[in-house]
Amino acid sequence: MNIKIRQNYGQIFRELRESKNLSLFQVSGEHFSSAQLSRFELQVSDFTFSKLLHSLDTIRVTPEEFATIIRGYKLSDLEEFAKTCEEYYIKQDIPAIKKLYQKEIELADKKNASLFHELNAISIQALICNLDKTFSVSYKDKKKLSNYLLGASTWGIYEMLLFINSINIFETELIVLLTKEIVAKTNFYHSIPRHKEIIFNILINVSNTCLNRNELKYAEFFLETINQFPLEENNLQQRNCLLYTKGIYKIKTGKVEEGKRLVESSISILEQLECNNTKNLYESHYKEILAYIYIHSKTKSVENHA
Repeated sequence: MNIKIRQNYGQIFRELRESKNLSLFQVSGEHFSSAQLSRFELQVSDFTFSKLLHSLDTIRVTPEEFATIIRGYKLSDLEEFAKTCEEYYIKQDIPAIKKLYQKEIELADKKNASLFHELNAISIQALICNLDKTFSVSYKDKKKLSNYLLGASTWGIYEMLLFINSINIFETELIVLLTKEIVAKTNFYHSIPRHKEIIFNILINVSNTCLNRNELKYAEFFLETINQFPLEENNLQQRNCLLYTKGIYKIKTGKVEEGKRLVESSISILEQLECNNTKNLYESHYKEILAYIYIHSKTKSVENHA
């Protein structure tokens, strides 16, 4: 992604400070001198990171906002990658996802390429697997991705996004291990809304994966774990997602009619809100579940009459 980055951090800070009608003295306070701040704004000298964070806090600008301005009001590479993957996946646009995969492979093949392009490519393959059952990820690639995730002592947004894209390609035992690692390794981030949202999405996806594999005890465990991350009332999308997953759990555990009511209520909400791509994903999955229940009930019926 071609982003023109403004390197004149001091000038950007001065523009923000002056836009809020704050003086050098009001910002510097007792933490450093007005002269130090002035030299930073004029790009005569550098500023320590701690001083910059304090100054941003003083003028009520978040580090994320400051970074966005520096990038020319564009998303970061990580944010752009995550947004593109999600957009193509919800639309079930396999050709677009494969094109994105090819782009990451080409970047990974370059001399001195970052490992992250290769990891991105593997996670994109995993997304394709979810939509195209004839597609598969090699054992070597699965191993490379799982080794990276297991070796990361701290999980940030990147590691969590890699995992959420790739859950379906791993064995259940590894999924359980990695998910427990996530909850433990991201403990310090649970109060940050963005991190909390991703952790919730991981737990929902893991629960659904366990349900699809009829690993009902694991599904129950992770649905209970979600209770550690209580949702605010305005988290409507996540609440609806949880409603759907709880419905599938009830169907799989024998409370079919109650489960169907929850699932169909969730899909109806998506329809009313005109979230058509997500509704199509849910409906497709729901049909698979109903087909499984029908075949399973027929098999039991035959066995009972045998």
